[in-house]
Amino acid sequence: MSIVDDVKKYEDWLATQCDVVQAGLDEKHERMARDPFKFFRATCFRFARKLFDWLPKLDRGPLVMSVGDAHIENWGTWRDEEGRLVWGVNDFDEAAMLPYVCDLVRLATSARLAPDLPGNNKARAEAIIEGYRRGLAAPAPHAAMLGRLRRAAKQSDWPHGHTDADNLRYPHLHVMRK
Repeated sequence: MSIVDDVKKYEDWLATQCDVVQAGLDEKHERMARDPFKFFRATCFRFARKLFDWLPKLDRGPLVMSVGDAHIENWGTWRDEEGRLVWGVNDFDEAAMLPYVCDLVRLATSARLAPDLPGNNKARAEAIIEGYRRGLAAPAPHAAMLGRLRRAAKQSDWPHGHTDADNLRYPHLHVMRK
């Protein structure tokens, strides 16, 4: 399926789930056509559907609770439930159980496509891997972040049939197969 047809199919499905403003979609399409990073951000569903076609060995990795839409603009600061300012992932609407490397690949791809980042592509990828290694060496997930991730997964009304964050696996694939 072409990317144009895939986007159309996704947007047709989206219109069955919520009110869609056509002028907003038209503007989004214009931004996607002008900027590879914006295109990448706007087509997470396509990335999720095609990733294992492009890199089939990734499907064999251990499953972990993943962001699903990891990219450099999905990290930031927010106030947790106790009012503390915390830093971390700030967008969980694509959260799913995925092989652990999926978020790393998507994040590295976003770092490659993002304009105006310091360093070259190799340095960006190495920084991502180094941060991941440090996290493995001293794991300490922020309880508020894990809670947000679980709540986001449970609130999902996507027609993939899963509501339990511990049982989500590739929800983007289920959506597109309907």
